[in-house]
Amino acid sequence: MTRTLNMTVALKALGEPAQCPALDQVRGQKVWFYPRHWLARWPQGLEIPPLLQGDDDVDVRLAVTRDDLFALAANGISTPSEAVNFYTAVCAWGNGPYVRGVSRVVRPLRDPLAPGRLLEGLAAAAECGAGSGDPVEIYRQFCRGGSWRIKYLGPAFFTKLMYFAAGAPVPPKAECSSTLKHPLILDSRVARALGWSRRWGWSPEQYGDYLEAVEELRDLWRPEVPVDVVEYQLFITGGRKN
Repeated sequence: MTRTLNMTVALKALGEPAQCPALDQVRGQKVWFYPRHWLARWPQGLEIPPLLQGDDDVDVRLAVTRDDLFALAANGISTPSEAVNFYTAVCAWGNGPYVRGVSRVVRPLRDPLAPGRLLEGLAAAAECGAGSGDPVEIYRQFCRGGSWRIKYLGPAFFTKLMYFAAGAPVPPKAECSSTLKHPLILDSRVARALGWSRRWGWSPEQYGDYLEAVEELRDLWRPEVPVDVVEYQLFITGGRKN
């Protein structure tokens, strides 16, 4: 049992097993965004990524899904520019069409060290897909004092980067025999569903507890599904008004 999670509360948040979403629904989770919102706030001197280029229509609206982001990671991220493009895609998915949020997720890119640190952190997260990386240690290195710390980039978004860079989690029967966990998204909505009073700034130890608990929850709730199905359901529950 984990130190920081009440499993009874978490199971209640998931609902009845029959309410479990289909994997296609989870991986097809679609979010719309407007490139013009990003371009208007893009840091001067930083190369504009391909995601934001190639359309003369200033009102164009684009969509991105979880599967799209897994595919982008699978294509390889080997340069700082590719890391920035991936960051943009993931944060566009995480923020959606909201103008106010774009300023917040663009802000970390104003750090000249950001592209290189993103590249290193994403490479480490990608190793988790093969069972050879440690998501808690990667989380630690993105936190204050860590090797890949980027000012203004918090857990709600860097765990998204970790999750997608590692590739799509697989069902239990296909999981690697390693005891290391797959990175998962932890944001305020997930924390709310879990009954946590703290909605940001979680410690690496709390993140480790969360990853352990999600596997326990999966085994108790719907043991045949990948762990991100549990994260998705917690996200959905955490977004509902009481």
